Amino acid sequence: YSSALAYGVLIPLFLVGLMVRQYFALQEARLFYASAEAATPQHVTLRLQTLHGDQLVSEALPKRLLAAMAAHMAVHCRGQKRRVQLQDGSISSCEAGDVPDVDPVDQLDLVKAAADVETSRNIDVLRSRRIAEMLTERIMLEEAKDRWLIGSQPLLCKYTLCQDVWMDVVMKLFAVALVSCVSMSDAWKWAIAFSLAMAVLVGACQPYMWPQVSQLQSLSCFSLALASLAFVYDCAWLARIALLAPVLLLLWQVRCPDCTEALAERLYQELQLELPKLQRGESHEVLVKQLRL
Repeated sequence: YSSALAYGVLIPLFLVGLMVRQYFALQEARLFYASAEAATPQHVTLRLQTLHGDQLVSEALPKRLLAAMAAHMAVHCRGQKRRVQLQDGSISSCEAGDVPDVDPVDQLDLVKAAADVETSRNIDVLRSRRIAEMLTERIMLEEAKDRWLIGSQPLLCKYTLCQDVWMDVVMKLFAVALVSCVSMSDAWKWAIAFSLAMAVLVGACQPYMWPQVSQLQSLSCFSLALASLAFVYDCAWLARIALLAPVLLLLWQVRCPDCTEALAERLYQELQLELPKLQRGESHEVLVKQLRL
């Protein structure tokens, strides 16, 4: 009962309180967007606009511009060398040098392959905006003075956006639900239902910063449902496949351990180190390339 109380009540209540705090503390990250001026594949200039239609003006503007440019390059300029320059109220990047080897495709690239040109372009724009918001939230967490947010940074940064911490609440309730239904006569039905629901939820929402984690967790829940079904019907080969599937997926993911979100974070960190040079009007070259084995 003590474990059920902790996992089913106390921890979810703490996480709900954290969700409320981060919602109000980080709402500034959702109040502006980056607009491109005279954007071409070779050259792009970004400015930050608030949702009220005004240009963003604050002491943190340079860091916000770096975050927006890092997100843009990670989505639109993979496999390129780019020259970045910070100007008064804007930031620009242009091609610089030869293009290295082509980066591996991710799951959104596969979705875009089946979409028309306009839909594909919209997918890229929305993803760039989401990643820029992610980087901005991380900047604000580094500057936060709220002890709750400071202590919860590792937990919040697991997710693409801090508001996705609701997934931790769901996972705790899922664990409690699985344990609670063990004593029921039809426990296997509930175990399969809960596991399939979690597999669909994680697979559809993709809440984690690393897509590989979302894929692995979704498949693990699906495998748990298959294993439950195999044990009920005494199907040994199905149980072995279900238990082996997450391991095979993990081995497949090792081929390309990087992702667009992590690439954007690395680009931002590199540009942040060069911020004094960029503020003097000098340019800096970055290689927009994912890591792979």
